[in-house]
Amino acid sequence: MLTAVRAAWARLDAAPLRAAIGRAAEAGPWAARSAARGVALPCGSLRLDGHLKVNPMSGAVFAGGHPLDLGPEARPTDWLVQAFPSRLRLKTVCPLWYGAEASERALAQEALPRAIALHRIAPKAEALISLPLGRLSCVQEAIAAGAFGTTPVRVHAWDKVIEARTIVTVPRPSKDDVEEAATRLAACG
Repeated sequence: MLTAVRAAWARLDAAPLRAAIGRAAEAGPWAARSAARGVALPCGSLRLDGHLKVNPMSGAVFAGGHPLDLGPEARPTDWLVQAFPSRLRLKTVCPLWYGAEASERALAQEALPRAIALHRIAPKAEALISLPLGRLSCVQEAIAAGAFGTTPVRVHAWDKVIEARTIVTVPRPSKDDVEEAATRLAACG
């Protein structure tokens, strides 16, 4: 029965409904945020180790069934997918961009600059971006043209929870990273 419900939910792809349910579920005790304990890295980044999960809607990092408090970027979490996940297991990941509005601006001023910083901090980490951003043609073109360099970019399918042993966080990008992103995008044409 649960498999059938989850499969129907995956086919629906109704982001506004999932977000509304996620906001309502935030009132439950399961949504209490735990303190994030990790190793401090350069540029205000953090490396978290353990049995961790990344939610496909919010990019929230979960440990022990609870989301970790990683700052003010609280987005709605898809609690149904979190409770009954289809999993993808990876080694080291970085939830790079799960913002509110997917756009060319988000690529140029947030996602790509964070990927540049990620490569300096953790060159073997895979960058995760949300499905709405990953669907944009400008993002697909930037990936194909090599704007992300050697950082592997994975578009996070909204019906999968990504499990990883190590998660690296990258805070807001620096001015130098934003300028480097603009240079790379201009070179891509």
